[in-house]
Amino acid sequence: MGLLRFLSYSANIALFCLALFLMADKGLPDRSEDVLIFALLLAAPVASIGALVLSPSAESWPTLWLKRKALEEKKRIADLGGEA
Repeated sequence: MGLLRFLSYSANIALFCLALFLMADKGLPDRSEDVLIFALLLAAPVASIGALVLSPSAESWPTLWLKRKALEEKKRIADLGGEA
């Protein structure tokens, strides 16, 4: 597991635990606006962790794009070395 993936899992778990702690300490919010914000506070880390679990770890499009750029640069350097 990569460092960013680990940090994402850790931050989402911490946010979820903080929301549960606030709910246990302060109780459920009274106003409807606060209930919506609290529901989003609980739903965001769950959705984020779900996306992390379901997404492929090594073959994401940014990773493939960076690999392609590195290979293109190596080929360009090799072509320049062959011309000299």
